[in-house]
Amino acid sequence: MLTSDGLRILPDQTAAWLPFDDALLTGIAVAPARHELTVSYSVCAPILLSGLPVPWRAVALPFLSPATAVYLEN
Repeated sequence: MLTSDGLRILPDQTAAWLPFDDALLTGIAVAPARHELTVSYSVCAPILLSGLPVPWRAVALPFLSPATAVYLEN
């Protein structure tokens, strides 16, 4: 699970790291065949997550941030 203790995001043009926050999400792209999940944020570059937790995170994110668009890749 990603938490603000384990992951920080650095907004463009700043020196202050922000806690990880699903409220900043602007897009989710899921590639289940590759076990990859790309999360896009309004304040920084996208983050690529990979590995066995990806399917769980891909299901959980839309519930944590229901207004965020979800794209399914092949």
